[in-house]
This record gives sequence, C-alpha cells and structure tokens, in this order.
Amino acid sequence: MKHFTFKNIFIRFSLLTLLGFVLLQCSKDDPEPVNEEETITSVTLTISASNESTQNIKWVERGQAPQVTLKANTTYSVEVGFLDESDPTDVEDITEEVIEEADEHFVFYDNSLSLLIIQIASNDIFYSACLSTGI
Repeated sequence: MKHFTFKNIFIRFSLLTLLGFVLLQCSKDDPEPVNEEETITSVTLTISASNESTQNIKWVERGQAPQVTLKANTTYSVEVGFLDESDPTDVEDITEEVIEEADEHFVFYDNSLSLLIIQIASNDIFYSACLSTGI
C-alpha cells in the first residue's frame, strides 16, 4: 500500500505546475498581423506637355489597355492615380494610401516602342515621371 506524504504531494504538484507553465508558454499569444490591402480597380494617367492638351486616360481592371498618343521629340509629364471603384456609389481615390506605402507598391510602364525613353523625374516625391519620345 502506497502512502502519500507531504513531500510526494509537493513534488507532484510542482511537476504539474511546471508542466502547465511550459504548455502555456507554447501557446501562440501573438495575434496575426493585420495586412489590410487596398482594392485598386482603376488606374488613371494624366499626361501633359507644354503647348499640348492634357490627356486623361483611365485603365479599368480586366479592361483592355488604353491607347496613349504621344508626339515625337516631346517631353511629357505623367501623374498616376489609383481608384477603388468596387462600390460604384462610393468611389475612393486611394492614391495617397499608395504613396504612403510606396515600398509595397510598384508601377510599371510597358511600351512597344523601342525609341520611347522613360525617366523618373527629379521631383519624384510626387511620384510623377517624365516621358520623352524620340520617334
């Protein structure tokens, strides 16, 4: 017959308590980081050059790429804007959010003209770029 002494009970209680602490430390208390994403449904380009009318071009998600008309030997300034039009009754201009998170967003210009030169403007703090054509 086994007798429980204070020492046996204390050792068992200590081991159970230690095991409980170890198991609690293994639980994941850190919450998952919130990665709130913007919904970008449309991109707008405002293309301007001196002595030319401004072109406002809009590309809509899943839409056909718009045609841009540029003249040879002309420098253009291009401003890019981003819209969330997922709710047509509440269109949001999210350009400022994209600029604030510039390290998480990339804008690419794709062209089929070998003579089109795309340069980042010296005042790129406004996230505009200069396009020069040498066609």
